[in-house]
Amino acid sequence: MITTEGASGNIALIVCCEFANASFTPVLTSIKVDVENTNVDELSKDRQKALLEVNGIDKLSEIYSQGSFQSDEALNIMAVLIAKQGAVSWDTKDPKAFHALLNKIAVDFETDQDKRKFELCEALNALIFNCPRKLIAESAVSETWPQSIYKGLCDILQSKIGASQRNPALILASSMVDLLGVDWILSDEEKDQLDLDQKEKQTLYTGLKGAFTAIINLLLKVISDKSKPSGQDKLFVCATVRVLASWLAQETTAMRTQIYQLLPFMLEIANDTFYAYKTRRTAEKAGTANDSERDPLSNVDLLRILLPAMCHLAVEDESRKIMLQQKEEKVLLEFIEFHWTIVHYKRPPVPRSERLKVLNQPKPELTPEILEDMKDSRAAMISTCNVLMNLTVLEPKYVEESPIFNNLLKFIFENLPELKDIPENLVLHGNLAVLGLLLLKQLSKKVKKNDFSICRYIQATIRFLWDAYIIDESNDPTALVVAISYKEHWMELMELWFLGMQTLAAVIAQIPWISEFAIESGWAEGIIQLLKKVKIGTLQPSVKSAYEDFLCHLVDANESVKDVLKKSRGFESV
Repeated sequence: MITTEGASGNIALIVCCEFANASFTPVLTSIKVDVENTNVDELSKDRQKALLEVNGIDKLSEIYSQGSFQSDEALNIMAVLIAKQGAVSWDTKDPKAFHALLNKIAVDFETDQDKRKFELCEALNALIFNCPRKLIAESAVSETWPQSIYKGLCDILQSKIGASQRNPALILASSMVDLLGVDWILSDEEKDQLDLDQKEKQTLYTGLKGAFTAIINLLLKVISDKSKPSGQDKLFVCATVRVLASWLAQETTAMRTQIYQLLPFMLEIANDTFYAYKTRRTAEKAGTANDSERDPLSNVDLLRILLPAMCHLAVEDESRKIMLQQKEEKVLLEFIEFHWTIVHYKRPPVPRSERLKVLNQPKPELTPEILEDMKDSRAAMISTCNVLMNLTVLEPKYVEESPIFNNLLKFIFENLPELKDIPENLVLHGNLAVLGLLLLKQLSKKVKKNDFSICRYIQATIRFLWDAYIIDESNDPTALVVAISYKEHWMELMELWFLGMQTLAAVIAQIPWISEFAIESGWAEGIIQLLKKVKIGTLQPSVKSAYEDFLCHLVDANESVKDVLKKSRGFESV
């Protein structure tokens, strides 16, 4: 906690001199008494609010920028006030004042080499943690303070320091990464990557393993305690699990026994945060949100952060067993359904009285906030698909008997055809399509031929598989290449395409009437015409095998395909 313990009331007098405003004097008089007798962080809410209403932040910033003899006290009061009041302390439309102040403090932080450096560390964290995040993150690119803070933190963290000096620096570094992303760490042009030898890498890994061992032991103590964590303790546990989740997303072998022991607790708390987050977002959308009743857990969707680790854990027998025992697939289905409402954004209905006015007007563009939410929800759905694919492939009997997986397949049948055909949705399209095929293979006995949603789903899936490869007419009319629209994401789509081709062939063998869609759409003939243009001997073996296997299964399932093959003599050109 930042305080001005020991500071005199002179700072109140300085501010009073700066303001020739009678309405501000009573407020400052009250502050003066508080500063003289107590810590500034004990200012009443009314006095804090009064300071904001008379632009107290601006004047305190001005005092600091002028380098007055008690500028640090001004900064301290300002940091406490902002920590109490949050982002509303700043102009939420114009970031100039924030950047000007941060530029000045950050230069001092970078250049000071005495104990003041560590004091500034805490003040900077209070300001950054409580800023209007999106506005500042987007406008900080051309400012100097991110680089100055980076250099100041490097000075601290590369020196021999104690815990009291190290911890504020780590907290500030965390706030900076949270605000500006991991790219901020790579902002030093002289060090875009760590050039470590093998011994240094081993030392680093050993150190990280030791740190995460301590985290795991802490969480094991938490779950062994009879009383469950609540309030601030629960938020701390969430933060700890979040750190561990980042480790598990990368490290897939270490400390598995302890991880399996922790996994039920981690899933439980992650699910709690998701439901709290979902409730808050739903209330905000409905206009019924009440900030005073907001669950603090609603700000931490821990399940979203845990998903990459769950992709690995779903492959391991022990952890997969735990996930199924916890009925995690039910939560993941709800998770996908929730994020679908964000990805498949629908504008609020126009009131009847306004419909004539907007009839001939162009639709307003989506706000940057909505677009960012859609991007994040796409990523969340893709990660969830990966977890569910692993469960589907590795637990076929469980999937066959599970009503949850049956409902998941229905969700994909109904919604994949509705996914907008835009570049941003391509990877999500592929993931939903292939997950649907894997489920369809396992649940083929439950499929009804007269279900029209299956028809639309298969058509959408064929579109994803069909469009991936084309003939490069511009460069080489005899070469089969990945389509330009797919090329940018091919690292994510390549395995999906091959898995999709393989699984669709297997589905056709189990449900022969689905072959009709491939014929009626023209895809079967399209494949043959495509392959006829390819120069003999140039087709990649893996691609050739994928098409051959699919066409062979198509022939076995549907006699009419033979006529198409014989007429085109397609395989003679491959």
